[in-house]
Amino acid sequence: MASSGKHIRSPIISVLGHVDHGKTSLLDAVRGSNVADKEAGRITQMVGASYISIDSIKRTVDPIKDMFKTDLLIPGLLFIDTPGHEAFSSLRERGGSISDMAILVIDVLQGIQPQTIESIKILQEYKTPFVIAANKIDAIDGWRDTEELSFLRSFNGQQDYVKQALDDKIYNIMGKLSEYNINSERFDRIKDFTKEFAIIPLSAKTKVGLAELLMMISGMSQKYLEKELYISDEDPVKGTVIEVKELKGLGTTVDVIIYDGILKKGDTMIFITQDGTMKTKIRGLVIKTDSLGSAEALLRLLKEKSIPISKVGIGPVSREDIMFAKSMGHKNKFFNVVLAFNVKMGKEIASISEAEKVKIVWSDIIYRVIDDYQQWKSDEEIRLKNNLKNEIAFPASIKVMGGDYFFRISDPAVFGVEVLKGTLKPGVQLMDRKGNILGEVKGIQDKNVAMPEAPKGSKMAISVSGITLKKDINGNENLLTFMSRHEINLWKDNIGLLNDEERELFREIEMLIIINNIAAKAEKGGF
Repeated sequence: MASSGKHIRSPIISVLGHVDHGKTSLLDAVRGSNVADKEAGRITQMVGASYISIDSIKRTVDPIKDMFKTDLLIPGLLFIDTPGHEAFSSLRERGGSISDMAILVIDVLQGIQPQTIESIKILQEYKTPFVIAANKIDAIDGWRDTEELSFLRSFNGQQDYVKQALDDKIYNIMGKLSEYNINSERFDRIKDFTKEFAIIPLSAKTKVGLAELLMMISGMSQKYLEKELYISDEDPVKGTVIEVKELKGLGTTVDVIIYDGILKKGDTMIFITQDGTMKTKIRGLVIKTDSLGSAEALLRLLKEKSIPISKVGIGPVSREDIMFAKSMGHKNKFFNVVLAFNVKMGKEIASISEAEKVKIVWSDIIYRVIDDYQQWKSDEEIRLKNNLKNEIAFPASIKVMGGDYFFRISDPAVFGVEVLKGTLKPGVQLMDRKGNILGEVKGIQDKNVAMPEAPKGSKMAISVSGITLKKDINGNENLLTFMSRHEINLWKDNIGLLNDEERELFREIEMLIIINNIAAKAEKGGF
């Protein structure tokens, strides 16, 4: 037992693994709650901490206490439930870095998955001891629920083919883990726990195997982490912030895990912060989230998608957020947006955003925020591009098809063309590579059927007024759409609506027109 002035603290246990392998459901089974069903999309959105008292642990492990014969001295277990979606890797790392032990949850049917590998690397980097929870054994064909909390008791009551099927799944997991230098074995077959990682088959759904899991992590942490678990009244308090969030009536609050020393009411705590954690050099969309961890995760997703961010905040969307987004919209139409994840939205905010024409993309599932934004942006691009194409000249480069494709010489000239880049529409003027303005495209036909436009790669017949074939235009000649200064300026304001090839073509057209205008002024003595 601890000496005077010294105390043994609860081990800190991280729960890691691939999305939907049952991390939160496992904790639900332990603490008798139903958190998973309450979560949006059944994916954990925060690092949650759950404390399990020693009394609760003893009640769960009671059916197998004679098998292990271990006196439990710890006051309880503190579980950190880390999110499983790939965007939350920074939170998993934060959880892994302060853990005494960890539970790596693996779906026994799906085996090792991408976030399983990522979790393994985190645990290896921080040298965190862990056990493997082979979850969802109840999904094995033929498995019968014996209403036991003990895996061994339930396993002994299964038919032989079911036992063999489970063993096969466990061996597959063992083989995959060996690829990452992890020697593992089913817990009841291990002779030296310092040389092999324990695999505990279980079902979070039926709770079978929970007894062995809690006994294993309690006994192992107590035996192998004894020095790390003792704390003194005289030691300075040390801890780590795992969340910063807004709570109604309290304002900004922090969730802190104390891993050394004893914190008392009235003590002063000093937080070491790093300026720039919530900053970015790129100025773009505004995002609001419910917590610091959520903000980090969303920022990571946005960075992966090359979506720029100008402002990040925690808490409900405010009028200031909307007005800030509106100011950013003057630089780019697609920055006129607030991305809101899992925060409250008042009716007045919706009215303000509508009045100010600022888009709010809200969801309580993090990846849906990104998907919904990208869908909105795509729809807006199509709408704006169509509007512009109807109002001003769209950049296009065409090749004149000579010979048999000269159908009418003049009044108007009718000939075949191939669209090399961009989109050709009726009503635009054409110019040659010297910048000479030719005639206007009166119509476009494909096999005698009038067409509203000719997209890149198409071959169609066009009619052009004001030119004579073989005089003003020859076969195989390249032509471009002409743009007025007003049209050029409009495209500059909406350059994001053009793809890379169209932008390059637009700049080529703009430069050709500028050079031509300079040459014309020089001829007239304008310089």
